[in-house]
Amino acid sequence: MDKVSYKNFVAQLLDHLDQICDDHLDSFDEHKGFVYLIASLFESLEPDKFKYTDGSYDGNIDFFINDSPIFSIYQCKCPALTEIDDFSIKKYDENTLSEIIDAINYLLDKKNEKRVNDDIKILKTDFHREKELDNENDLKAPQLVATLAIMGELTANAKKSFESYQSNLSEKGVTLKLIDWDVINDRINITEEFPEFSIKLKIDGEGDILRKRDFCYLIGYGYDFYTNFRKHGWILFDLNVRYHLTNSPINKKIVNTLMHANARKNFHHLNNGLLIICDSYSIRNDLTCITLKNPMQEYQYFAKSLLSIIRNLFPKTL
Repeated sequence: MDKVSYKNFVAQLLDHLDQICDDHLDSFDEHKGFVYLIASLFESLEPDKFKYTDGSYDGNIDFFINDSPIFSIYQCKCPALTEIDDFSIKKYDENTLSEIIDAINYLLDKKNEKRVNDDIKILKTDFHREKELDNENDLKAPQLVATLAIMGELTANAKKSFESYQSNLSEKGVTLKLIDWDVINDRINITEEFPEFSIKLKIDGEGDILRKRDFCYLIGYGYDFYTNFRKHGWILFDLNVRYHLTNSPINKKIVNTLMHANARKNFHHLNNGLLIICDSYSIRNDLTCITLKNPMQEYQYFAKSLLSIIRNLFPKTL
């Protein structure tokens, strides 16, 4: 990205930092404000989920989200205000990366008694308690998601190290993620221009179909949602009314339901269908197919979970 574009991004970032500090802090603090901004953009600031921990004995965790069975930890790095105003992209090396790795290792190792504050102790206790409960009940283990969020970018060597850590941790069931300035820019500047398109869904012709001028109700096939996701990608969800609710506990619970074989059997009982808002629809005369024009889907996490499930069941086909 050219310097002019980066300068525009910095201006936007500073506006967001001003707003987040006004809303949540007693005074402007670019470092603490950046932590709160990352939480608001990518997770949640709901008091029952978000816990700010940056400070003494924080275990290299600036904030965490405890939304069992998903435990999300964040290490956030923002340069001083004078460096931000310089409009040069801050480079972060392996030392920055080592902090989030250290936090992961501490949480994974039940015997590690490194000195940490009470909030981090509780987080670790909750995580291992969930692991023990899941082992006893033969359920999926809790998920640890660790994110490094930086107002800048990694050096070339640090990026290689990150990718290596990411691969190794994946084998341990840990997800390692990176949020750099480019990702933050994308989240702040979500596009509002969408091309027109249509999707087709097969209909269970033997099921009930209720047709009105402004809506219809019918029984369809889940696989069609997956195939449309494969065809159109994330454009399907750019106007989804739940897409940007990254902090939604409902979204996460839907995903968790689909991850367990026993829960999947009852998915249709626990989730009352899928709502799809569109400009218009048409049903074939033989009642075997419906076409939706410019759909705004409520099935984002359903499709994502189907993609994950089918990849696991048929790894050689995708």
